[in-house]
Amino acid sequence: MQEVSINTPVEAITRQRRAFSTMRAATLSAYLEQQKQNISTPTLLSLNGWGDWLERKELPAVHLPHVLVPEAATTIMRSGGYWLCLGGVGIVINPGQEFLNRFHEAGLHMWDINHVIVTDSQKSSSIDLEPLWNFNREMNSLLKEWQLTPHTISYWLHPESFERYIPVLRPTSREERDSIHRLQPFPENNPFETVEFTPQLHLDFCATHAHTMVRLRSDEEQVGCLFHAPYEPLQTEFLSPCSLLLLGMGESTYEEISTLEPSENTLGLAGVAKILKGSSARLALISEQGFSEGDTRIESLKKLRTEIPSLPILPTEIGARYHLDSLSMSGPGVQTPIPIGAVRSMRRAGPFSELTFCDDVSIL
Repeated sequence: MQEVSINTPVEAITRQRRAFSTMRAATLSAYLEQQKQNISTPTLLSLNGWGDWLERKELPAVHLPHVLVPEAATTIMRSGGYWLCLGGVGIVINPGQEFLNRFHEAGLHMWDINHVIVTDSQKSSSIDLEPLWNFNREMNSLLKEWQLTPHTISYWLHPESFERYIPVLRPTSREERDSIHRLQPFPENNPFETVEFTPQLHLDFCATHAHTMVRLRSDEEQVGCLFHAPYEPLQTEFLSPCSLLLLGMGESTYEEISTLEPSENTLGLAGVAKILKGSSARLALISEQGFSEGDTRIESLKKLRTEIPSLPILPTEIGARYHLDSLSMSGPGVQTPIPIGAVRSMRRAGPFSELTFCDDVSIL
């Protein structure tokens, strides 16, 4: 009698599911056994840059709608986000698309994230927020099985982003029950609010229009961040004590650049200039610049440097790492950190291409 096979499709699928589950658990276990980086000095890592959409072979197809409709350009300038380490605390700012991939490519680990800040309501500033939450939840599930303390991340979200994500970011452990917060200022009492991360590290935040500017204060540094908000005098006052400023320029028109009169829609070059002239910063990093007037990144920063010659001003790019204690940087084109004053930035391959960096020694 011919033997009947019991290898049915359902049984085959079950075996594959078990194999996948085993592989998945082994991969996650190996990940959890990795060590935290333990970066002890103040450091800012840019995971945001122009390489997000700039494969040269796709240039005409990618750019045509945004050249014809410049106001649409800002929707593709937000990606990646930033990672900041102050006082040994890891802080993510605006985890946009590709944040998790770039974060791990930079050699960092979820252990290196203690807080996540989202400064505005645009979805592009928080695309990777939910994947980050889910990844940490899976980690904690395994840590619970191992009877270890879960890795808790605190989330500080712009009010509109809070409303968008609160149905998703649901605590799964007692340690997480107070981990999700709304960045809601109450200006009738004080122009800004303060939150204590640790006794040595504080978050100040203040609302301007639909955006929130933040200031992170440690015993070592003060770092101020503002992205794509129209200029207001309060910004200069709030950001003036910061030693490092990270500013998203947005769109700048030729008229605004010529007259240095602030735009009504974005910070622009004029708004950036007003903030920098009133600051005591040792370094200014300019990011998320629009291109309705073409690729004016280098030219705009040259203009800013003529207006504020005493302040080092640099663009950001994916993988650029700024060492705030030594005021040096490493990143694309620069493997060993070099002093900020010696950094030179250039387009890698013409207009709209990624930026790369080098120092005076590398230039003939």
